[in-house]
Amino acid sequence: MITGRERGIVACASYSAKKMGISRGFPLNQAKIICPDLIILPSDYETYSLFSRRMFNIMRRFTPDVEEYSIDEAFCDITGLRIGLCLLLPERE
Repeated sequence: MITGRERGIVACASYSAKKMGISRGFPLNQAKIICPDLIILPSDYETYSLFSRRMFNIMRRFTPDVEEYSIDEAFCDITGLRIGLCLLLPERE
């Protein structure tokens, strides 16, 4: 299973598709040759963007230093966060 029908290239591939050599940016016509039973779905960028914003907002609760690298990747400076996380974790017996 892959997404990307609207662009003509693979936007995201399932683990099964990746095992067959299909990766992001792969042309759909070549992907169909490799896997004739391939299920191709449209990408849901609106929902993906919504969850992306939610994730970045969660990161910013812990540090203001969040560098967004792409819609689903970011770098955060969490120096000193260990103390804060200990307060959030339940005590061990």
